[in-house]
Amino acid sequence: MEIVKRTEAKAMVEGAKARNDEAEVDRIKAKFASDMQLLAKSADSEKKRQKASLQDRLQKKRERRMRDLQHKHETELQKMTDEHQTEASEIQDRLDDHDDLARIIHEVKTEANDENDINGTSAEAEALEDEQARMREVLRVKQEEEATAIKSEEEEDSMIASVSDPYALHLFKLRIENDMQMSCGAIDKDGIYKRRINGYNQIDGSIKQLLQAREQLNEKKRNFSTNNRENKDVDVARRDAEINRIEEMVKRLNTADAKVSSSLDAAEADMEKTRSATEDKLGKTNEANTPRGSAKQKVEQQQQQADAAQAEAMKLRESGSDQNTIQSAELRAAAAFEQLESFEKEYEEEAEKQRASMSDRQQRQRDRMLVKLEQKKKKKQSYQK
Repeated sequence: MEIVKRTEAKAMVEGAKARNDEAEVDRIKAKFASDMQLLAKSADSEKKRQKASLQDRLQKKRERRMRDLQHKHETELQKMTDEHQTEASEIQDRLDDHDDLARIIHEVKTEANDENDINGTSAEAEALEDEQARMREVLRVKQEEEATAIKSEEEEDSMIASVSDPYALHLFKLRIENDMQMSCGAIDKDGIYKRRINGYNQIDGSIKQLLQAREQLNEKKRNFSTNNRENKDVDVARRDAEINRIEEMVKRLNTADAKVSSSLDAAEADMEKTRSATEDKLGKTNEANTPRGSAKQKVEQQQQQADAAQAEAMKLRESGSDQNTIQSAELRAAAAFEQLESFEKEYEEEAEKQRASMSDRQQRQRDRMLVKLEQKKKKKQSYQK
């Protein structure tokens, strides 16, 4: 379209010059410039529309994957609950059998006249009662463990779901890791632990201020857009002043964002200094050479491949490539994310196996939350890209 209009304008200009009509030449040039601006705006609008459409489709795919993962989690949790209930039912059946046997022994005991028989039966009854008590205790412990495990999972999911900002997720992860290091004795409570807590509280305040400033900026932009769209007789000076205020808010927000990011980077570097000692305390030395470490490495590599495939698909759509090429790229990206989900599940299974060796229940819970937080953080970062 641009080439056609350019050719037409050139021919018209040459004709006007041949007639020595300078006014017509200026008019043609002005009209051509206006047409080019309209074409540029139209092309930019279409580019934005296609980008928004692609992002919407990718977001729907991510939401569908998250629903599938949630369904898998609920199914596996229900399976574990059913297995525990089945085991508890089997134990209860064995207790019922013991009760029946105890009743029979009691009947025999009351009917026996021989003192030796009575003494023998009494000893057997006492042994049976001891076995029943032991079995009841086993059943009670199993039921308590099952209830505790389910409650812990629900608490973890609820706590993690309440945090959505990537910075807040990072800080939450550092807090849990700090608690874990203190509990296992890798750091002292009154020294490094306390110093970190004070630093984390300051970062938390900065994050809250950043989120508030971000919301204020978004509200300011929405109001500005609405006022200029509905008010046709807008005051130009007032509009320019509003634009300047918005630009100033953007600068302050970027400064605050950089400050929070820098603080978290410093906190992460500080945490890294004591991670080796923590791994020694928890028996996770050389984790990279374990099945859990290998599974984690596969997840990280696949995450990079999936992000790259997604970026390529978006780049092709923005550049206006043909539909078949775009669809092929989107299919590759979808396949990469499906493979990523498979690797994440494998990593969760290996992590749970390694976690079972931890004697401290709170440490197991913290380790599990660290894995979930890291996965959520990566998904947030992937979406922002």
